[in-house]
Amino acid sequence: MIFMAETTVVQKSPDLIPEIIQRLDSGEVILLHTDTTYALIAKAHDTDAVNHIFDIKNATHQQPLALLTRRDKAEEWFVVDNYFKQFLEHFPYPVTLIVEPNDNVPSAVRNGFKNIFAVCPDQYIYDLVGEASFPIAATSASYFGASKATTVELGLRFFDGQVSYAVDGGKSKYGQSGTLIDLTVEQPAMLTYGPVSYHDVIEIVPDLKLPSHMRK
Repeated sequence: MIFMAETTVVQKSPDLIPEIIQRLDSGEVILLHTDTTYALIAKAHDTDAVNHIFDIKNATHQQPLALLTRRDKAEEWFVVDNYFKQFLEHFPYPVTLIVEPNDNVPSAVRNGFKNIFAVCPDQYIYDLVGEASFPIAATSASYFGASKATTVELGLRFFDGQVSYAVDGGKSKYGQSGTLIDLTVEQPAMLTYGPVSYHDVIEIVPDLKLPSHMRK
């Protein structure tokens, strides 16, 4: 496991995007504010950085990472069907999509799973993805089953000294992960509630399925 002497904390600004990209490209793991929760991000093709994310999260269950994406980059990393295209037209959007990656996605990001997550919760992430020349892997900043970090202070309580750089954007706008939607099944299904409601999503995908346990 890689430990840093201390974590540098900076205030979020569009001017930071080139430095964030440079740091990711050099193999750093960054704690980044988003509108949903704080995230741990790394260069997807850097196996050591991706594995460091798994190490420091000490997750109680295994799952793949997400890739940050947007409409003009999605086909580089994902199998993009019509449902996915409809969501991409609305990005940035606070949803977490379960989608099929293509062969360009590194095995470390897949973590043994067939499908991965695609996210773009806010304009800052949209712009970051647009400027980066490489895919960026991400996961929520949480530790060992604890609540997800929605402030930089909580993120540092989990990861101070284990990430090199933390971007403080204040409290996350939504304070929860994006609404989880599975696009790998025959009929797209909402799996969790989140910032975007079922009624919002059916404006995009009218045949969205709401599992029986989620119906009121």
